[in-house]
Amino acid sequence: VEGSTPLAPEPLSIAAREYIPSVNAGVGASWTRFVDSIRDALADRNIEDPAMRKLVDRIVEGENAADALSRARALYRWVLRNTENTDDNFSQAAAILRARTGSRARILHYLLGLAGVPSTLALVRSLTGDATLSPLADAETYDYLLLRVGAGARGEPVWLSTSERWAPFGFVPPHLRGQEALLLQPG
Repeated sequence: VEGSTPLAPEPLSIAAREYIPSVNAGVGASWTRFVDSIRDALADRNIEDPAMRKLVDRIVEGENAADALSRARALYRWVLRNTENTDDNFSQAAAILRARTGSRARILHYLLGLAGVPSTLALVRSLTGDATLSPLADAETYDYLLLRVGAGARGEPVWLSTSERWAPFGFVPPHLRGQEALLLQPG
């Protein structure tokens, strides 16, 4: 084995963790604690900035103030057109918005909060990822960040992915549709 090159993963193959034997050990690493730790890390990352509130007011100007989804659509379009998506999920939201680069999901969540539109961040498991069920929390299991916004026309929430620049409002990539999600909210 020494000196041999590692196997290159096949395109669209299952995760190596699913067929390579391994043992994981942890103490107190439950999914509830995992979610709570992420919520704790984000707790002070959405500080209200008056300049960002003015930006929100400009973006949603002309939208029906009573229609949360129309304001959410306007903010969604603005975020996709005006920001570059990165994996920076834990910086100050106002700072990444000012830089126009960072987690688009976090930026949109921040702007929706300033606009008074209820939304929840959610970590989502991919259809192509590791499907092994485990009581031991692992950060690699739920590796996509989506937003759940209010309720749609039929009362169900609208899920948003911010990874695709020209995606329509309510679009969720096929590999994330119907998959398990951890809502980053209390309980």
